[in-house]
Amino acid sequence: MTNTPQMPSNAKTPKLSAKKLGKVMNLARAGWGELHNPIVQHEDLSPNQLFIGDEGHTLRMNGSDQALGRNSDLAAHLTSLHGQAIDLIFTGRAALDLTFNLPDGPLDELRSMIETELQFRSPFGDSSAVWFWTAYETDEDDWHIDASIALKSSVDGALQSISDAGLKIGTVMRQKGDGNIAIIARPDWAITKSAPRTGRLGKMLRDIPPTLRVPVVCFVVFAISAIFLIASQSLRYNAASQAASEAQAAISAQARISASARDINQRQMISFTKLSFPGLLAELLPDGTWLEQIAIDDEKLTITGYGPSAGEITRILSDIEALSDIRYGSPVTRDNTQGLERFQIIATLTGAS
Repeated sequence: MTNTPQMPSNAKTPKLSAKKLGKVMNLARAGWGELHNPIVQHEDLSPNQLFIGDEGHTLRMNGSDQALGRNSDLAAHLTSLHGQAIDLIFTGRAALDLTFNLPDGPLDELRSMIETELQFRSPFGDSSAVWFWTAYETDEDDWHIDASIALKSSVDGALQSISDAGLKIGTVMRQKGDGNIAIIARPDWAITKSAPRTGRLGKMLRDIPPTLRVPVVCFVVFAISAIFLIASQSLRYNAASQAASEAQAAISAQARISASARDINQRQMISFTKLSFPGLLAELLPDGTWLEQIAIDDEKLTITGYGPSAGEITRILSDIEALSDIRYGSPVTRDNTQGLERFQIIATLTGAS
């Protein structure tokens, strides 16, 4: 499951060094990948959307919404959309949200590091979970990742129905509680080989008259060849300094890899403590309590839900050694129709980084 990290438009101009060479190589790889596999942000969102929630699904076709149960025949509702694309949007508690940062590095290594990090942080096994993410480079020259993890069983039925109806999946998104979209991605598990995508380059070629396509392609190839020729000549003139730069780059790369390995090992230990909370809360919370959301953002834990007594839940949380600074995130309110108190409790994960 891989996504394409986004290169920032406001990145700082680095000095002439191995770091600059690494950024140029990242841009070259991203550009080459764009020719074969355009990133999802370049595609138009589909007017057909399937909202995957914790209580059921909602199908939106051309602005009209239709609520569907978990066991409804989704494929029957999709037959009229044959050959079109449909977007998947996860809402509410249908997915667990994660955010974290990783050090800078080559794009291929960065994708591998993100996938490894998500494997460590996921509370579910690899065979029973799916995830999707986006990444962007920060001003501190590291990468910030927003990710969502969902149970595979919550999407298997929808994916099969979409396939049976002859549709392809456009994008996968995460909708926040305020209705805004937090993540837009195109993970591997949502890509069907029977429905290849047409990227921006393909759309541009279709708009060019057939008689001009060959000259345009030849000019592009010539321009790319000229750029590579100039670059290779420059490298020959700087052979001695390049050798020294490569040696320094190799040492720096090895140091980054070692630091990243230590950092990942440390995160793995911390993540185990964080991800044990859902199971621990299920054992400790009193009967009649149900949680609307469990959000973990670095050392901040936010729990939202309903229960017979918010004060009793706060007392139980105060007995957990890994929690400190327990407080209400908003005033406790009472739902008289259900006889329950609605609460939002915020706590600090002791020792989290």
